[in-house]
Amino acid sequence: MASPPSQSVAGQFPLRLRRRFLYVVPEQIPNGPVRRRHHLCSSRRRQRQLQGVDGLSAGEADERFVVDTATSTADGRARLHEQEYDCVVSDYDMPGEDGIEFLKTVRAEYPDIPFILFTGKGSETIASEAISAGVTDYLQKESGPEQYTVLANRIANAVDRYDAQRKLEQLRERTRELMYTETVEETANCAVTAADNIIGAPLSGVNLANDAETRLEPVASAATVPELFDSLPVFERDASPGSTDALAWEVVDNGESVCIDSLPASDRLTEASPAESAILHPLGDRGLFVVSSPEKDAFSETDNRLVEVLANYLEVALDRVEREQTLRTRQRRLEMLHEATRKLVRADSEQEIAEHVVDAAENVLDFSIVSVRLYDEQAGGLVPTAMSAIVPEILPERTVFTPEGRNLNWVAFEAGEVRVYDDIEELKYAVDQDTGVRSLMHLPIGEFGTIAVGDTTPGVFDETDEFLARILATAAETALQDQQQKTKLQDRRDELARQNDQLDEFASVISHDLRNPLNVAGLQLELAQDECDSGHLDAVAQAHERMDVLIEDLLTMARQGEHIGEMEPVALGELVERCWRTVDTAAATIDTVDTARIQADRNRLQQLLENLVRNAVEHGGDDVTVSVGILEGRGFYIADDGAGIEESDRKTVFETGYSTSDEGTGFGLGIVKQVVVAHGWEIAVTESADGGARFEVTGVEFVTD
Repeated sequence: MASPPSQSVAGQFPLRLRRRFLYVVPEQIPNGPVRRRHHLCSSRRRQRQLQGVDGLSAGEADERFVVDTATSTADGRARLHEQEYDCVVSDYDMPGEDGIEFLKTVRAEYPDIPFILFTGKGSETIASEAISAGVTDYLQKESGPEQYTVLANRIANAVDRYDAQRKLEQLRERTRELMYTETVEETANCAVTAADNIIGAPLSGVNLANDAETRLEPVASAATVPELFDSLPVFERDASPGSTDALAWEVVDNGESVCIDSLPASDRLTEASPAESAILHPLGDRGLFVVSSPEKDAFSETDNRLVEVLANYLEVALDRVEREQTLRTRQRRLEMLHEATRKLVRADSEQEIAEHVVDAAENVLDFSIVSVRLYDEQAGGLVPTAMSAIVPEILPERTVFTPEGRNLNWVAFEAGEVRVYDDIEELKYAVDQDTGVRSLMHLPIGEFGTIAVGDTTPGVFDETDEFLARILATAAETALQDQQQKTKLQDRRDELARQNDQLDEFASVISHDLRNPLNVAGLQLELAQDECDSGHLDAVAQAHERMDVLIEDLLTMARQGEHIGEMEPVALGELVERCWRTVDTAAATIDTVDTARIQADRNRLQQLLENLVRNAVEHGGDDVTVSVGILEGRGFYIADDGAGIEESDRKTVFETGYSTSDEGTGFGLGIVKQVVVAHGWEIAVTESADGGARFEVTGVEFVTD
């Protein structure tokens, strides 16, 4: 369908800002004063009327408007379907339906479009009906051309209000989109698209400062920019006055926006530009939002306000995106760092740990110059242990950092604090000066050494770098501590292995070198007893028996030691009764209070119980009473009503060789202690309720099923 005819007068006012409105006026107007003012009897009269509608007099046209006319309300509705208008102006007296009825039909389909009723009938009834129907403005016709100037201004005001409302609504949708962008580029493009579509700025762009703050580099540009510019605009800080570069940095540095209606006519610029008008708005200290058009006077006051709102939202969105990107980067690097720390823990030596630290610093944290030094007591300082491949290329060979050198590495190690230097060339002294290294960070690894990280760019380390480097240093310290414990444990195991070898050798001596002559002596004793009856021989026989018991206890301690076999549920009461039957208890009595089951090595537990029962009988007398009971949730006890153990002796009773009885071997309670330790239990001796000895075994696991 063809576009409706339009009337406009050529001029310099930008076409984009000209308002198109529809004027609905009857072709035939009734006789009378109204007809004399409005009836178009000739084409010249029609032109004069259109000029009058444009708010002009003396034949001058108003460049603000493009006017389409319709001679009936039906024609007006058709035009509204075919063309988008900024405003509708309608007479009240119309053939068929009047202006208010036309207003109602327009409001049903176009509820927001400005509608001005231009009527020669100024009754309160008509005004009230118009307001009820949703009229935007109501203007009564007057005589003289001045009324059309008033009408034109009313149209402009109504359109501006409508246009502003429509653009805040559109901008609100765009700002919602800004809240969900994920990258700086996506955020900037969203703002540029909004400036182009809403404000009508097809040469817009976002330029952000580089790390050195020497350039404002393009991040996003409208689609038209490459068509009019040879390359995307880049604004250099050190530029001559009058250049767009200098103006751009002036806006950023001053923090105040600049609006120029005509760039060629502006005294602030001396160089040509494809743009005719522009609004430059700072984005804090991060960069510049350029809103530009190839037409002069392209932006209204409303546009200026919209740019300010959009720029503020853009700045907030950029802050959010950068924070989220930092968090995502930190999280990703943390995950990679977590994986790298696993290698540290699995390392088999301090050298391997140091090499893993360098690898993680390079490949996970993106540090280029890394070295690890570990403290060597014999060397008296920090010895280089591992370093990145580039270190020998840029740093001279160094050996040990000692306290006397007072170098920065040692300072951090001695203080136990992270030290970050933005530029070591500004320091009074640093060993790495004049090597190309500028940024430097030293991280102590506890008491073990340091991690040194460097870079050839000044001020390169931010809070995230330091945060992640601290985690790496802590992981390295933990790994070195574990390695130290492993070394100590291995040394302990080696020592225990040597002791076990000695014990095996000792057991062999006992088993063979002592038992063999004792067996010979026993046989000779039997022969002597057959030949004569002497009490002296009985004493010898008792001495042989005691030697057998001593040898048996020694073999038990030497061969079993702190070792247990398979753990199983053991009924404590039943095992106590069995032990009571296997030990010579004379006239002693047993009182078993509980029959709970515990998790234990049955054979070793039997050794413990037998020795404690034997200990009670040997030290408590033939008529001693022994009781066994449960320590609720903790363990069990064995007590007697004998003479007890002096408090001063309770800490030494478990030592090998301790005994207060002439018949005791001094090994019984030592074996008890071994069994307890082997199970991971604890044992203590105290006084029983009857004044005797009470042994409490705790840390025991009970079986409840």
